Amino acid sequence: PLQRLVLEHNPGIWDDKGLIAIAEAFQESPNLIPDKLGLASNRIGPNGLRSFGQVLLKRRSPLESLHLNNNRIYDASLMDFLMALHRKPQKTPKILDLSGNNIERGGVLQILALLRRQECSLEQLEMNYVIDDDLATDRTTRSLTRVGWDSIASVLCDARDIPATYFASNHTITKFGSATDRSGQFFPFRRHPHNIRLYLAMNSLEDKRKVAMMKVVYAHFAGNFCLDLFEDMSPSLIIEILGFVNLGFEALNVQ
Repeated sequence: PLQRLVLEHNPGIWDDKGLIAIAEAFQESPNLIPDKLGLASNRIGPNGLRSFGQVLLKRRSPLESLHLNNNRIYDASLMDFLMALHRKPQKTPKILDLSGNNIERGGVLQILALLRRQECSLEQLEMNYVIDDDLATDRTTRSLTRVGWDSIASVLCDARDIPATYFASNHTITKFGSATDRSGQFFPFRRHPHNIRLYLAMNSLEDKRKVAMMKVVYAHFAGNFCLDLFEDMSPSLIIEILGFVNLGFEALNVQ
């Protein structure tokens, strides 16, 4: 099977017709779908993207990378694409590049909903946004505000209770977005809020059981717990024990 196929800046794919033809060929012969696919700068719109969403479901394993940057992808077409992946989140590409498109609030919310699925295989997401906590997120600014950061944080670490933190948080994604300031100047990863950087760093560990435990300790015990105590315990027993410990903490705080 093909390992890598790059069709960037390709006039044959412009305006969706070419991509639909490629999607049809891949549908008929899924073994031809490459591990890494580059489709940047091809004027891909809603019809082409929708047809390609179905192609991803044909693979036995997720794509290693899919580059859709600098196309004509808007919220509506992105939602159609993501709806296919919602049916089989384990088929989400490990690396997905959506930078240079016109993704706004609705598209971001759909991506976050996909990341909440435990089977989602997405590890790195490239997507442009603007750091500007003083402006609301709207169709004009497309700024990622404090509310937006909090939404991302709640996906990476669901702090509603201990079981939610352990089982419902996303422990897979290690990179989220490419940030710029209002002038368009690029800012590196260190400009993410501290808690986002911390959760992404945790997710980079291969032992996802340990990642889940670290988030529980950070979110519910202010980091004051020794993980070695739970080395050989099952997740259900860990959650039960920590639940009792947390009740004790709450009782002490009430007194």
